[in-house]
Order: sequence, then C-alpha cells, then structure tokens
Amino acid sequence: MNSKQDNLYKLPALLISVILIVIYSINSSATSQIGSSNKVKKIAGYQPFMQSIGAYLSLSKQILYDENYLPVLTKGSELFIPSVFCQATFSGFVDPMQFYNLDNRYFMFADQDKDPCLTDNHESQLTWFALDSGQQEWESIQSWEDLSVTALNNEADLIAAGTSALSLYTHGLRIPEYAIGKYIGFTYSPVTATGYPNVGSPIKVWDIRYFFGQEEYDLAGHSTQVNEGKRLEKIDSNASFGKVVENPVQPRIENLIMKGTFLPDFQLTAEYDFISNSESDSEDVSRFWWGEAGTTEVQAYFQNPSYQTSHQSPVLTLEDVAKVYSVSALPIKKELGFDSVKYSTYYVVGDAVSITSDNPNNQFTQSSNIIELQFSNALNIDNTVSATYTFEKGDPIAEDHSEYTWSYIDAAGISHLLVSDKIVESGKVPDSPKLALEQSGFTLMLEMLPKDQFNRSGQPISISGSIETAQFIADPKSVRFTLNDTHSSAVSVTAQYASGSKDITFLGSWSSNDESIALVDNQGNIILNSNLSTEAVGSVTFSYLGRTVTIDVVVDALPPSISNLKLISILENNELAVFENQGATYDFYNGGKLNSFDSSTYVWRIKNESSIIGNGTVRNSGIIPFPTSSSPIFHSGKVVVLEVTPRDNLNRTGQMQPIEAKLEAVRGIEVEPSPLEIRIQGNGQLRAYAIFEGGRKFISPIGNTAFDGVWTVNDPGITISYSGYVTARNNAATGTITYTYRTFSVDIPFRVIE
Repeated sequence: MNSKQDNLYKLPALLISVILIVIYSINSSATSQIGSSNKVKKIAGYQPFMQSIGAYLSLSKQILYDENYLPVLTKGSELFIPSVFCQATFSGFVDPMQFYNLDNRYFMFADQDKDPCLTDNHESQLTWFALDSGQQEWESIQSWEDLSVTALNNEADLIAAGTSALSLYTHGLRIPEYAIGKYIGFTYSPVTATGYPNVGSPIKVWDIRYFFGQEEYDLAGHSTQVNEGKRLEKIDSNASFGKVVENPVQPRIENLIMKGTFLPDFQLTAEYDFISNSESDSEDVSRFWWGEAGTTEVQAYFQNPSYQTSHQSPVLTLEDVAKVYSVSALPIKKELGFDSVKYSTYYVVGDAVSITSDNPNNQFTQSSNIIELQFSNALNIDNTVSATYTFEKGDPIAEDHSEYTWSYIDAAGISHLLVSDKIVESGKVPDSPKLALEQSGFTLMLEMLPKDQFNRSGQPISISGSIETAQFIADPKSVRFTLNDTHSSAVSVTAQYASGSKDITFLGSWSSNDESIALVDNQGNIILNSNLSTEAVGSVTFSYLGRTVTIDVVVDALPPSISNLKLISILENNELAVFENQGATYDFYNGGKLNSFDSSTYVWRIKNESSIIGNGTVRNSGIIPFPTSSSPIFHSGKVVVLEVTPRDNLNRTGQMQPIEAKLEAVRGIEVEPSPLEIRIQGNGQLRAYAIFEGGRKFISPIGNTAFDGVWTVNDPGITISYSGYVTARNNAATGTITYTYRTFSVDIPFRVIE
C-alpha cells in the first residue's frame, strides 16, 4: 500500500481503538456495580506471506559439479534460506563463493498491515523435507501433494541458526544419507514481530531450482485461503539441483613441491602426485594459484573465476623472489557419467593444498654465480684496467655466458657507460677502456651478471674503486708584484699522475677572487689592477673537473720616497738668502705601505768639505730645518748640500735625494763707529757688519774664531781685541784701525782725546 492508503487504513483503526478503550472503561465500571465482566476482542489484521523465497547452497564444502560447473546435491551438501533479509535495512550480499549476488528474491517477506518480519530466532517456522516422486517423472510433478514427503528433523542434520551469516534466524540443512536418491524441499511460515495474526500460511517449496511465492490474502484474520505458493522464475545457480547423489570419493594432491630456478625472469613448476580415487578413467583438471605466501590459500576454491590450469608459475619478478612465494593447488578430477544420474561429465573437488618457497622439499635449480671478482691492476690514468673472477656453475652442464659492464660514476653520482658485452674467456674480464684524465678521482665500476647457455641468470655482482686522482700543480704557486707593476705574470697548471703529466692550463677556467687587486685571463696571465694604491694579498683560482687550485697574489708596497724636494729662501740668482729662514720642503710617499708614516732623515753639509753642519730626523713631515748650530754667515758664498733619505716608522728606506745651493756671498763690510774717538786710558767698541743683498749681519765677534775677521792697528798705543774692543794708552794720539774679513778690509780712523 502507498502512504496515503496507509493513513486511510490507520485512521479507522485508531478510532476503533479509542472507542474500545472507552467501552472497556464503562464495562469495568459497570462490572464493579453489577458484578458481571466482558473481555475486549483483538482486532484481526492480515497474515504475513512470502512474495518470494528460495534456497541457496553453501559452496564452501561442495565437492560435486556438473559439466556446466553447476553444483550437484550430494550427501553433506548444505542448504539455507537467507533469513537475514528480515532486516529492513539489509539490501543484498556479494559472496565470492556464490555464482552471483544474493538479493531479496531469496527472502522477500510481505505483510499487508506493514508489520515487520520477526528479527529473532524463528527456526520452528522452517522444515526441510526429503521428497520422493515415486514412479512419476520429476518434470510431471505440479504440486506438493504429488510427492511423498519426509521431514528431515534429525538434530544432527540441522545447522543452527546464525551459523551462516545469511541465515541468522533460521536453521540450515546438511543433507543426510537418508535423502540420497530423493529431492529436497522445505516449508516456511512467515512470522511478524507485531500484529495479529502474526504467522502466515506455510509456503511449500517442492522444487528448489525455482523461487516460490505466495499471493496476498483476500481477507483479514485467519484466512481459509489456500496459499501454499507457486513456482516463480528459475534460480540459475540451482539449475542442477536434482536427486541427491552419493558422495563421490574426492581426489587428493600429495607431495606438492616447487621445481625450477627461483630467480627473476624464470618460471617454477608445481609437481605433485594426483590421487584420483577413481575406479574409472578420470582426468586431472586441478587448478593453481601462485603469489605471495598468505594470498593464494584464500583464492583456492572452485568458484573462483581466476585460476591457472598450467602447472607453471607466471614469470617471476624481483619482487616475487624477494618474498616468500607460494602455490596453492585445488585437486579436481573430471569423469564421465555418475551412477544413475544423467550427467555426461562431472567434476569432483578435493581439499586445496599449498606449499611455500621456503619449504626444504622444493627442488630449486641453483643459478650460476660469480665469486672472487677483483681488479688485477691499479686504476691509473692513461691505463686500462683488468679484472678476474671465478664462475661457479649452478649445475654441472652450465657454461659461462656471463655479461660485464664497465662504467664510471662522476662526482654528481651519475653513471656513465664505458663498454658492455659478453665474456669471451671465462674467468677473465676484457680490459676497460683506457682511463682518461677527465675521470680523475671518479669511481670505476665493474658489474657482472652471471649467466649460462640457457640464459639463466644468477645474482648480479659488482666491484668499484677510485680512479687515480691526478695532482694539479700550479707553477708558480704564488706570484709577487710591487705596486704600479704593469707587467703580467704567467701561471701554468700541470696534472701529474703515475704514468705522466699533462698541461691543463688552457683546459680549465680562471677567475680572480678579488678583481680590485688582480685580474687573470683564460690563459693564466695575472696582472695588477691599475687602480690598486696599497699593498695587498689576493688570489686567483683555476678550476677543472670539479677541482680547484689557488694561486696567491702578493702585492708589495714600494719603498718610501720623496718628491718635490726644494730649498726655501732662494734669491733670483738661485742663491740662498742669508736674511731668510733657511731649510727645505718635500712630499713624502709611503709607497702604499699600510700604517707607514714619515720618519725620513737628512744631512746638511758643505760641498767638498768633510764636515757635517747638521743632521736629524724629520719631525714635521715635508719640512727640514737649517741647522740651528751653525749660522749661514759662516758659510756664505759656499755651496750647501742637503741629503734627504726617505724612511718610515717601519724602518724602510728609499733612495736618498740630494739638493744643493750656494749661500749668498758677502757683498762688502762696514764697521761702526767710524771714525772712532776714545779717551786716554779709555775704551771703545767697534762693530763689524757683513753686507748682503737683504741687509747687513753683525760679524764681529761671531763667536767662532775660524770665521771671525781680523783687527789690526798701526799705533802701538792702541790695543784691540778679536771682538773689536779698543783700549787707548796715555801716549795715544791718532791713527788707523783696519778690519779684514775674507777678501774685504776697511780702515777706521781713530783719535785719542783728553
């Protein structure tokens, strides 16, 4: 019914219930008053019925199948009805042991009152029967009444409800020996969890090759309607359910082993003894499943559509060999005819057996192997490499058809093939190609795959070693420049190895680590940066084959030097003026030396004379004073020489720089006072002056007898000292005093007065 009809049905029922409750209350009250009682009658609904029901065979223990691979009922076959469909939420079940999905046609419960199926044990509603058609042909049977039936209710033959996941509420049947030669059928009375009446008329399923179904009831309550059910559509998987036959004797597989080469790219063979247990001719049609241990056993059942009939395994992979491998075999015999049953061909299934690759009974052919693989000589550049080995035969007839591969692995871990081929002479690997300088320091690899004439391979083996590392030698290892050098310095790099050497200067790349100091071209020529102004240390790098060589570049400072050395106070005639501050100026250059300061020294001397008139260390850079211990007047007219030696605080010295100039010569002399008057017995003082361009200089006394002039007097009554101090005696009168200075002389008249 649809939901609208349901509501229409439920509304009168609800009203009736309310009326009954009211009547019951009134009756109860009346009973208490008059002492009489009335009972409420139940409202009768419709009986439940089965729209469709069918039996299914558990194939887990089924051993007999017909030529179409459909099961044949034997003693011990197990039948069920899937009462799990009582659950309203259960929609279907996919069982790999069945031929197709079980759906609700196997148990389609219906109730016109919408009362639910009883989801509790109701196995009492189900009875299994052995059916006998007597002398009638089975196909002529039309109803349950055409058969002689015997209930199969021996507890030993019944399988408790819930044993099968699909038969939760009803029991199954394990066909007993009594049923041999008979057909199997059942009756089932549907039962609801609620409502009244809650048990329907039994459906009588007398041909389990079909689904059976009942009709709806015409009237509510316990109907007198005959509703035993009728055949619906065929159940394909039950098509061979005829008379129960005697159990055939199952075949067996014994002594199952694996045989062959258990290595990648080979196939194993399953060998065994097949015990048919047949008196007539039979054929071994056993099935096989290969794979990782633990995966094949669950696949070994007759209904599995994926199987092998070949005894050989698939081609083994490395993954197969790395694990425990397994084969499961399901013994099956194929025979013609079976007793009185009209099967042209039938299959009898035995119990599956398995064996794993770690079983010691297996007969695996041993593969050939290579041992004692080793290089015969050093892995030197410009040389080939030899290798030897021992070939271990996997069996006596194996011949060495091994393969070898020479390769090298670079610094990035990338492999480069050199040569690959087959062995020519067993035990000796053909030489590698000559090792090149470009492979210096890399890894040489020799790989071998043991093989025999049947192309059976053993475990690969390899050895490796480091190719000789050439020494990269720079010549020179460092270069030295002095600031302002403009020439280049060439560096060469040579690769040196055991059997020789090779100039690699032009093969690699050059780079400067500090171009502010030095530059380098691709041929290894190093030149200073012309803008470099101080001493420095840098380097250049040569790179080749992932390796580097560093060449140091040392830039030395120049010696300290002076420039623009000049004498000061120079007259127009290039003579030194006596009346000016004498000395010299210059510019000091530290040569680019870091932390270098002016500590130059100087010497003043008179040309062509051995005496030094002054020397010292510069206090104020760029300024040299004239010696304070010697007056220029002493040396007027002579050539003065100044020698300056550049020096710094680090005691580095440069080239001495001389300069000379003539001191201004005396142009004449003067004496004062002139004339001189002195008193008798008195004293007087004469002062002498040298005349220069800029004026006159007092010269008597100078204080140095070597440079003072000479005083003379022509009167013995007068005396005069070297400093011009005059004394008159009593008899003094008049006369002349003469002062001589160098080439000059002057007469000073004098007069003695009272």
